[in-house]
Amino acid sequence: MTTVQDAIQYAKDITEGTVLSNKYIRLQCQSFLNDLDTNQHEDSYRWEFSESLAGHALGFMELFKYVEGTVAGQQVELSPWQAFLVANAYGWVDKSNSGVRRYTRLVSLVGRKNAKSTLLALVGLYELRFGPEGSQLVTMATQKDQAKLVWNMSGRMAETSDKRLIPAYNRTVSTISNKDTWARYWPLSKESKRLDGLNIRLAIIDEAAAIRDENLFDVVTSSMGSQLSPQTWMITTGQTGADSNPFMKTLDYGKKVLDGLVEDQRVLTLAYQIEEGDEWNDPNVWIKANPNLGLSVSKDFLLEEMKEAENIPSKSVNFRVKYCNQFLSTSDAWLDVGLWNKNTIAKLPTEGLPVYVGMDLGATSDLTALALVWETGGTFYVDFQSWIPEVAFKAAATHVKSVYMQAAESGHLIVTEGDVADHDAVYDYLLDLAQREQVKEIAFDSWSAVHLTSRLTEAKLPMVRYDQSMKSMSPASKQAEMLIKNNSLQHLGKPFYGWAFNNCEVYTDANENIKIRKGPDPTLKIDPIVAMIMAIGRATQYLSDKPKFSFYID
Repeated sequence: MTTVQDAIQYAKDITEGTVLSNKYIRLQCQSFLNDLDTNQHEDSYRWEFSESLAGHALGFMELFKYVEGTVAGQQVELSPWQAFLVANAYGWVDKSNSGVRRYTRLVSLVGRKNAKSTLLALVGLYELRFGPEGSQLVTMATQKDQAKLVWNMSGRMAETSDKRLIPAYNRTVSTISNKDTWARYWPLSKESKRLDGLNIRLAIIDEAAAIRDENLFDVVTSSMGSQLSPQTWMITTGQTGADSNPFMKTLDYGKKVLDGLVEDQRVLTLAYQIEEGDEWNDPNVWIKANPNLGLSVSKDFLLEEMKEAENIPSKSVNFRVKYCNQFLSTSDAWLDVGLWNKNTIAKLPTEGLPVYVGMDLGATSDLTALALVWETGGTFYVDFQSWIPEVAFKAAATHVKSVYMQAAESGHLIVTEGDVADHDAVYDYLLDLAQREQVKEIAFDSWSAVHLTSRLTEAKLPMVRYDQSMKSMSPASKQAEMLIKNNSLQHLGKPFYGWAFNNCEVYTDANENIKIRKGPDPTLKIDPIVAMIMAIGRATQYLSDKPKFSFYID
């Protein structure tokens, strides 16, 4: 059974260096020990630590059973970092009124699989059982489905554990309640019909960094004004592109408190993340972001994830964000151009093979690009052709002009008359290609392509619509990554297309979907690579759908 002494020992292990941690975890633990050993004994200090209250919360939570993973059905056993957080949340109270808790905001940043949702579910159950009469408790997220995750876990824990823990427990489709105290517990989201008239005592915010709507935070916090001892629990893993969201503002504020720049005794911050100078692929530093390493987080699992992330750069973003809690941009460099160059061959062995074409049409300043992809024996071969209007060519930025001129001299970039893309030139090229090659498919995005694609369809060319959305592009982009890494996407090493490749950034969303896009400099074009990904996507789809036959000869 986990005790208050375990929580205290955790703080000592952190401050003494027995357990590796980052600066802000050490500062928070040291602050706790200072308050415990010295400050609370000063007459002027408002707060005192109640071991009985902290122990009561710890003991109650460990009476429930896990409902997920390999430990489902087993009794809950809080880990040291969880015990530390719970002991602080419920142990520190006002000396003159133990009903007033010190901490109104508890902010935690912790890596994926560190049992944060389990802890939040237990917090909800504790407040449901022991909160004042009429308490309003919510789990909060932008989307209702996300808001229901912790709430559902609370319900499953209550229903699979000893019924005496919450004797008057009652659950409906939308609400969990304690009929003895009329406490209500429900999921709250931006989609909820009622966001006014609330009087919330406890707000549980899982994956808080994913919430971009500051108004949702404001609605909840403003509703707590009449409560004697309200609490907001904000726990999250890292998120891409979260620099200015409400959670990050709260986290930065908590760090300023720990740095001594702001005085605030009512916010507790546990920021588990690797530090500047740490290498994300160094297993020795992972415990800084994963306090449950070796418990709910397997080191072997992280090692496998790391190996994949080292070989697939788009996955490295996810690993660094979710398991190291680095707050990165939504995009990062895609692949090292050196990998692209290693796939260079002198001649494409494509004679007699069907060709798949990706077409990315420009309008004025963008390139118009075709990518031609052949496949045999699991190896893909690619070649390109690009066009640019004369006006855009002449107006190109200085750092791009020389690239364009070299590409034009080599014939890899064709300069066309006027100030708009010459779709007639593309039409003629594709008709000629169809005379020379077995064109299997021509993939096109519908944007600005209506007239050209209609003409090509009338000419009996096999046109296939290919939406450049995240959903369509992600599988093909990941396939391209693997082909390049495995030296299975070979090309002629034309410098212009190496330049375009080097301009690519990868955007990764919360679901690990990726999309290749240009960076902040709009003059650095990636159109040929986008066309290539489209062609790879269609070739891969066609090959996977191709019927397979078996023959038996007697």
